[in-house]
Amino acid sequence: MIRVSLASTVADPLQRLRSSKRSSAAAKATSASMKSVTPTDFPSLGALWLISGLASLFGRSKLANSMPPIANVAISNVPGPQFALYMAGAKVLTYYPVSIAVHSMALNVTVQSYNGSLDFGLTACRKALPDLPDLPRLMEAAHQQLLKVTVAPSVEKNREQATAAAQIVQTKPAASRKRAVKPKAAKKGVTPLKLVATAGRAPRHKRASV
Repeated sequence: MIRVSLASTVADPLQRLRSSKRSSAAAKATSASMKSVTPTDFPSLGALWLISGLASLFGRSKLANSMPPIANVAISNVPGPQFALYMAGAKVLTYYPVSIAVHSMALNVTVQSYNGSLDFGLTACRKALPDLPDLPRLMEAAHQQLLKVTVAPSVEKNREQATAAAQIVQTKPAASRKRAVKPKAAKKGVTPLKLVATAGRAPRHKRASV
């Protein structure tokens, strides 16, 4: 786990994304520098019950009430299969993850990739976050803001470049037309090759399910 700032106090969506990215890169660099001294070989047998017992003991001991929390939300990205799954012949359409909200971290956001889409699972403490149903709508609105300032300008630039290229192909200088050589007649049964320039279209984005 690494500690990353979400830059929630930054109003501009693009600046907020860049600030969070810088925080993430710095945390990853610090984590990578300590990788050689971090033990990674743990026995997996019984680890689930051990971690669950330690989390329960930590909550019942009241230590979390006297210790300052290092964070109040946990976010994880779980890569999943990039092909369709089936169960008893039925196609799995979505893959919503369900995680755990632990003591001092009242909100858990897990992102699961599946078959070209991203599915979000939000798990929260009812007392700490009673308005949880409003969060998915706000996340979707923030996603649309990012698309407007990132994807839309790029698509418009590609469309302008494609349009300019089409005009160059369709419009020949007068000098070029004078020196143009008449093409040979196409053989019977052979279709002449035609160059067609098409303007770029905006890519389709799958809507993130929450």
